[in-house]
Amino acid sequence: MIVGVDIGTQSLKALAVRDDLSVAGESSIAYDVDHPRPGWAQQDPALWERALAPAVSNALAAAGAKPESVAGLGISGQLDGCVAVGPSGEPLGPCLIWMDRRAKSCLPTLDPAQFRSVTGQAAAATHMAAKIR
Repeated sequence: MIVGVDIGTQSLKALAVRDDLSVAGESSIAYDVDHPRPGWAQQDPALWERALAPAVSNALAAAGAKPESVAGLGISGQLDGCVAVGPSGEPLGPCLIWMDRRAKSCLPTLDPAQFRSVTGQAAAATHMAAKIR
């Protein structure tokens, strides 16, 4: 049995799959996005942590499988989400998720076409570098 976990924008989803990758069981635990100001979109990483155990447990139960039958775990998360952490790995605040645009003022004043030709990226407030800055 392999368990796949997706930390999504609206929920944490878990799949229990057989060796042939057919789905044996699945579960989803919903949570909200916090929008404290216009253009801001964030989530408390504790939401994901609280959703993880029940989602995996429910997917395994739906598959009729026990935890010891799990041979592998795959985890995916939201692209361009940024969680600042302290020295012990604890979150220092909410995750600025992919749709957060609060870093718009931190973007360089470069020609967008030139920036894209040099970096292959759009100079966007939703990307990681602007959020980290």
